[in-house]
Amino acid sequence: MELYELVDEFRRKDVKKVIFFGVNELAEIAFISLRGTEVELTGVVDDERAGEEFLGLTVKSTKDLREAHYDKVIITRLDSLETRLQKLLQNEIPREKIVVLGK
Repeated sequence: MELYELVDEFRRKDVKKVIFFGVNELAEIAFISLRGTEVELTGVVDDERAGEEFLGLTVKSTKDLREAHYDKVIITRLDSLETRLQKLLQNEIPREKIVVLGK
C-alpha cells in the first residue's frame, strides 16, 4: 500500500497508534508523512536492531509486540518480507493489524 493511501485509510478507520516493523529509510519517510496527522508512532520493532535508538524510540524485538498498545503494525522493511510477516503471525499479531508499506 502506498503511503498516501495508508494515511487516508488510517483517517477513515480511526487508527491512532502504529508500530513500524523495520529500521530503514522507508520508516523515516513514513514517520515524516505521519506528522500533522492524528496517527502516533508508538514503537519500532526490528530484531536485528533491538536496543538501538531510532526516531526517538528504543527499537524492540518482535516478541515485545505482545505487550504493546497499537492499532496497526506497518512493515517498513521489505527485504525477506514473507519471513517478517510470518514472524509477526507467529507472535500472535492478528493479520488484520498488519500493513505492508510499499506493496
